[in-house]
Amino acid sequence: MSTARDEANQGSGGWFADSDGTGFIRTETINGQQEWVVMEHTGPGALTRFWTPFFYSSFSNRSGPRIHIYLDGSTTPAIDQNFIELLTNLNWSTADYGSKPAPQNTISLPEPFSNFTARAGVLHLPVPFASSCKVTLTAVPFYNIISYRA
Repeated sequence: MSTARDEANQGSGGWFADSDGTGFIRTETINGQQEWVVMEHTGPGALTRFWTPFFYSSFSNRSGPRIHIYLDGSTTPAIDQNFIELLTNLNWSTADYGSKPAPQNTISLPEPFSNFTARAGVLHLPVPFASSCKVTLTAVPFYNIISYRA
């Protein structure tokens, strides 16, 4: 394990190995599909903020995975939407940031709830839950932040 930035051969296990873009709790098979659990809490609370870049794993992938939000022990997601589109509304300038994927989502949240900013998307939408919450992605996670209050 590396403990200083200037150490040689840092590999993938050291503090400075830059493998923080793919963190997740575990994988699960839900309804026959592999999903990556990126947030889980037992007890009451509310999701408060989501963040992700407007690309996924490579600068040319502007679609990314779907986000599934399971509330209060349900096996059916309360929210099942394209993650990047949900957070950005595909609201970036193609002249500055390149092409947009075709819209996929059935919901669109206006600013100030969902906003494209600094090559990323941010969503400030309280999602309350009474007894539990699990958030999954349908592809190996890339940089993201999911904040909640318990």
